[in-house]
Amino acid sequence: MGGQPRNLDDLANLEEAFRYQSMELQRERENQNNLQMQLLKLQEQRNKMKEKQDANKKKIRRINELVNSNKRQQNIINIKNKECA
Repeated sequence: MGGQPRNLDDLANLEEAFRYQSMELQRERENQNNLQMQLLKLQEQRNKMKEKQDANKKKIRRINELVNSNKRQQNIINIKNKECA
């Protein structure tokens, strides 16, 4: 019977260790879920920024097209003015 209390102490220690590890595992799962949520938010932000960047590039291209068109028109006007002078 001398070994039975020792076995009960060992069992109690194992149960305590198991509870602690279970809590640690739960914390790790919560941390993982939080990180996944943060990653999703960052991906959404990145996608929105890319959409804005693409829209800005499109606007810049359109502005450059208008500038070039205006330059061509100005050149035509200058040529006609020289011909009339």
